[in-house]
Amino acid sequence: MTTSRLTPATYHIEIHKGDAWNLDVTVSINGSPANLTSYTIAGVIHPKAGGSDVTLTITNTNLAVGQFRVSLAAATSATMAVAYHTWHLTLTPPGTPAQPRKYLAGRFIVSDCV
Repeated sequence: MTTSRLTPATYHIEIHKGDAWNLDVTVSINGSPANLTSYTIAGVIHPKAGGSDVTLTITNTNLAVGQFRVSLAAATSATMAVAYHTWHLTLTPPGTPAQPRKYLAGRFIVSDCV
């Protein structure tokens, strides 16, 4: 398990096909925990060869201090092609109009088990 305290960044991930994956994230603003209580958080993997996006599971662990978990089930990664896909995590604050912001993005590499 990896814990990240990041500003918007590129974050590459590599997993083996059929493995579960998760990432614990803590969002800080100027070194202080960010209150994400009213935010919408979404994560998605875009398959290299096209097709339907893979939705990542977001678990709210303590949004009042900016903490949540992003995960992918083993059964879902087992269905993904061995390839370099792309992914991103979007934070959308409350308000109208909605102003989503990509927080993390990068490659999501699925490799063969050796």
